[in-house]
Amino acid sequence: MSSMQGQTTISLCRKSVGRKDAIEELVREYFRDNSLIVSEENSQSGFPQYVLRPGQLNERLGEDQIERLQQLCRLKSRQRVEVINGEQILPLRPRQAPTASSTSGPCLMPQPSSSQTVQRKESDDQPSVPLTAGNAPVHPAKNRPDTLRVQNIPVYLTIEEVVDEVWKNFSHKPQVHSLAPTAHRNSCATVTFPEAEHDFPVVKVKSNKYAKGKHEFQYDAEFEGFTPLNSPNENHADIVVVVGLGTHAFGTFRSPAPDSSKMWLRDFLPEDVENIRVLLYGYNSKVDDSKSIQNVEDIAGTMLERLMNIRSATKTEGVPIIFLGQSLGGLVVQEAIALAQQSKDVKIQKIFQTWHGLVGFGIPIGGLNNPTLLAVTEDKPNKAFIRQISQITVDEPSEYLKDLKRRFEECSKIRDPPPDLLYFWETQYSIPRSRTAESASSILMVAKQKVPGAKHLAIDSDHSGMVKYEHRTAVYIDVRDNIHRMMNVIDSRRLLVE
Repeated sequence: MSSMQGQTTISLCRKSVGRKDAIEELVREYFRDNSLIVSEENSQSGFPQYVLRPGQLNERLGEDQIERLQQLCRLKSRQRVEVINGEQILPLRPRQAPTASSTSGPCLMPQPSSSQTVQRKESDDQPSVPLTAGNAPVHPAKNRPDTLRVQNIPVYLTIEEVVDEVWKNFSHKPQVHSLAPTAHRNSCATVTFPEAEHDFPVVKVKSNKYAKGKHEFQYDAEFEGFTPLNSPNENHADIVVVVGLGTHAFGTFRSPAPDSSKMWLRDFLPEDVENIRVLLYGYNSKVDDSKSIQNVEDIAGTMLERLMNIRSATKTEGVPIIFLGQSLGGLVVQEAIALAQQSKDVKIQKIFQTWHGLVGFGIPIGGLNNPTLLAVTEDKPNKAFIRQISQITVDEPSEYLKDLKRRFEECSKIRDPPPDLLYFWETQYSIPRSRTAESASSILMVAKQKVPGAKHLAIDSDHSGMVKYEHRTAVYIDVRDNIHRMMNVIDSRRLLVE
């Protein structure tokens, strides 16, 4: 694809029949009605190419627009698309079959340098992007649909009305998977577009984040902050879920099955365990190119404040809390409990007082075993943060982790009745992400650590796969049944009080 004065050329990588209409439809959708394909011809290599005028005759496309249009044309034509940049042709690479190093990597990982050819982690709601020195970013097709979060929805709107509004904004019919209150007057939804390409919503939302119209919905794919995933008729407990380092809050828990939009925290757990509200918490904890000096205490403090706010806005301050912590997210939960116990703010103290239990998945209590992570952040602003959560030497946790373990155990002793603690541990080795992933060896990312008063269960999975369930698997049932057991205790205590 090339951009010249007043026109853009799209070149398909093989001859096709009936693709012009698909490309033309996309051009009109992307550039509106003042654009059209003015000619169809064969390139020097014999492939069909379409010359179009986007907008005004003398309008020139920027590089980001060319890149986005290239991806959209590839999706619409279902072919590889060439980028024509002067005399140099840079073809899009087809998606490679998954390998052990690209599918079983851990959630706690460094990201690679863009100066080398590597496979970036499929951040579970974002594409896996190969990067090649000097080349434009490549966008392989996804095998699962993207999920968007829709916020700022008036609480009185029905699901049907939300569908109509999103349909108008995106020109594709959405499927609303959840709709739940976030405040007195607003709700939040999660949606997919079953009839569109899997990449469609994330590509589209970049230019449509704040939609105008009767209702000014707000769209995003990052899922930072709290996202309620269901709205129970009676809320007897909040299941507060906190994700790990460098991961996507929603994507971390999605089904790995091709073409599946299932996510067990939203689609299975609320159906199987009655009277719970699931609150998903995401935060910016990227490793690559991080300019942040935040630490675990900072993340935990912000999470506490936001949890207090959403519970206050939905009038659920007294509802018991069961935390689910995935990897680093478990450390964030432990730090938050310690901070809440010491807080002078009565609303923050209420979180400690209503805390019932913690379900942990691969929490690095004894330190994360990932030497590569330490190495790639050695000269970065987040160096101190990564050292906080890592083993400094073999089987030797950081001083921060030793102190956090002591403080959390003291909080557990103070809590009356004692909290219900359940820790799941991985039993499979993981391949850590690195700048040279091909040479990385398998390691046990997080080793089992005995915690006084806690129940320990093994999961036959690697670090990342512990929380990914295609359906109601045996591991999911283990998790569900233990949460159900905790809920039985909560309901029994509630009945005694009443």
